[in-house]
Amino acid sequence: MSSGSNFIALLKQRIDAGDHLLQNHLEKGCRNSTYTSSSIQNEIIELIREYILSSILGRFDPSTLYSIIVDGSTDSSNIEQLCLLIRYVDPHSREIHEDFLAFLPTISTTDEAIADHILSSLKRYQLPLNNCIGQAYDGAPNMSGIFNGCQAIIKQSCPDAEYMHCSSHALNLSLIDSCTSRFIRNMFGIIKSVTTFFNDSAKRTHALKHEIERPDNDYLILSKKKRLLSL
Repeated sequence: MSSGSNFIALLKQRIDAGDHLLQNHLEKGCRNSTYTSSSIQNEIIELIREYILSSILGRFDPSTLYSIIVDGSTDSSNIEQLCLLIRYVDPHSREIHEDFLAFLPTISTTDEAIADHILSSLKRYQLPLNNCIGQAYDGAPNMSGIFNGCQAIIKQSCPDAEYMHCSSHALNLSLIDSCTSRFIRNMFGIIKSVTTFFNDSAKRTHALKHEIERPDNDYLILSKKKRLLSL
């Protein structure tokens, strides 16, 4: 059995863990039915994808409201992909879920092309467009444009889908902007220096832990002690 893939490595790990049934199948079974070829691996991955997707969509009922979150990235093979997620409240458990649905390969990154990919996917997954009440993207003009952006095109088909600038992108932009401040840069530098000061010495680390764990050290609440000990 070749060891050139993660899949084969996982099978070997299972055998090493004592899975004798799997070992017997791979060592004594017919060579044309070991089910370890690349095509079988891809088929297994596809079946897993379908199972996970059906489990997610199975939580929906006709009245479930949801929001969409989309971002684009280029993978290792230099293919532009859209990452589609949905955020919703499970009607049965009343818990908030934020689930990944699919990577959507795309050649064009125009507002119309991206909106078409999103709408086609929602229809393919049989998610009612009228139940979409929110959409979150980055702040790029092709996504956030009021008149011609992706969000405006989506809103034509999903009139209740209000656009919000993705909070993760907004936080990232805020951090980038804050780092231009000399005071913020100095603060991070001081924190790094203090951390390095203790991490570079086992004695200093021990002394710090001793001070934190002192029972009479009541000015540090328990949660802060745990956080400090993990630094």
